[in-house]
Amino acid sequence: MEPFAAELTDTPLNTKERKILTDSFLNIPGLRMFGCHSTTYAIPALEWHYHRDCFEFVFVARGSARFSVDGHTYPLSGGELFVTFPNEAHSSDSSPMVPQQMYWFQLEADDPGRLLYLNREAAGLLLEQLRSLKSRVIQMDPDKTASLLRALT
Repeated sequence: MEPFAAELTDTPLNTKERKILTDSFLNIPGLRMFGCHSTTYAIPALEWHYHRDCFEFVFVARGSARFSVDGHTYPLSGGELFVTFPNEAHSSDSSPMVPQQMYWFQLEADDPGRLLYLNREAAGLLLEQLRSLKSRVIQMDPDKTASLLRALT
């Protein structure tokens, strides 16, 4: 059983190593936040937390990371995407966040009438498919992620 998990709501941040854009800046329905993080040194572990009514997707572009959910620890390396479900407690398993480059975002899952400019039916289908994911770790296509990373930097 996981220790106590606090609800975490990200706040805007803009430093050399980390940028966090929140919904008030992004102004995209259902996209609660988007962040990027790039360090050349280890930082403290992520404590147990959850995001109310949000899926969280973390893409490790370079380096490695570890995330724990529901009694399992998932080691990730560059090119892998990790998914947590709404209200699900997760952490980095007391492991410091090693030098890495990663991107993450949160999608709100509580209102299909307000999701990424999709109509209600399409949003409902997307949420249904996300809820039925069989794996938390998804290996991304290297060619497509290279194009995406060029666009983000």
